[in-house]
Amino acid sequence: MNDLVVKAIEDEISKLRDDIDNNKYLAWRSPNLKEKLKNQNEKIKKLIKQYEEELDKIEEIEYEETSLS
Repeated sequence: MNDLVVKAIEDEISKLRDDIDNNKYLAWRSPNLKEKLKNQNEKIKKLIKQYEEELDKIEEIEYEETSLS
């Protein structure tokens, strides 16, 4: 089950990174949106960090489970 959760989180991180790249392109194409997209990218980066922290927690739990076995 943890593998499915990890895969889902990794997929979401990948999607969010794609969103950042897309926003950078849009900001380049539409300078009037630059500030809004920059703020949006900052929010996305915070989400990515939260997801990465969740992955770290899952790894810790899996390590503890294997250590106890």
